[in-house]
Amino acid sequence: MALSTGRAQLHEAMKVASAHWDEVQTEWNDPVRKDFEKEFWEPLDPGVQATLRAMDRLATMIDRARQDCG
Repeated sequence: MALSTGRAQLHEAMKVASAHWDEVQTEWNDPVRKDFEKEFWEPLDPGVQATLRAMDRLATMIDRARQDCG
């Protein structure tokens, strides 16, 4: 799998998960959801965004290496 494909899949998966989370919140509103949100959901987006940025930097480095070797 190409790096760009993996990046696109991760980005799309986060969009889908966010849409589902928005739906879940309308029905699930108790302390357990709030704990889940705080412990798992809230840290997820920053982690995914950091991963996407790292993948972008890695893709740039790979492109440079290809240019230097080609």
